[in-house]
Amino acid sequence: MTQLTQRRSSITPALARRIEIWPLDRLIPYVKNPRTHSEEQVAQIAASIIEFGFTAPILVASDAGILAGHGRLLAARKLGLPEVPVVVLDHLSETQRRAYVIADNQLALNAGWNLELLRVELESLKENDFDLDLVGFTDRELDVLLADPEDEERANALHLCRRTLCPGPPTCGSAANAATNIVFSARTRRAPRP
Repeated sequence: MTQLTQRRSSITPALARRIEIWPLDRLIPYVKNPRTHSEEQVAQIAASIIEFGFTAPILVASDAGILAGHGRLLAARKLGLPEVPVVVLDHLSETQRRAYVIADNQLALNAGWNLELLRVELESLKENDFDLDLVGFTDRELDVLLADPEDEERANALHLCRRTLCPGPPTCGSAANAATNIVFSARTRRAPRP
């Protein structure tokens, strides 16, 4: 068995065995964390925790330093939670830990949206009286995403909405086809470094 195969086979079980419950005061936020969390976003995370539970443990190093989950920690404090689930990642070097703090945040931003599937899901949630404030979009974005897909104004608004959701040059095609199966990226792709 190759080293990569051994590594792959041990990833999930190893992480599953590492879920622990820690008191909030044991956690140490990373002082050089470049990711910021507004009060509004912390309130959104707190509302999500209330609605869905604490579904994503905070990731920490063995010295209790937070690698991922600074926003969840702030939300837990806002909710007055005494403890939170954590996963201890003691296999990373100091350099890997610092890089992971950035990668964990940036990799999620590199995803896109299929706007038609998103519209269908949002409509279904709305029909089921689910509070769409809990999914993280602004009221303006929801208005645009839920508008009639054949509406030309919607296509133009989607173009503007896309620019809000993914700053930088558009990568999703023209506004005319914005109401169809479009994936918009979180940022403009650039060529890999040599």
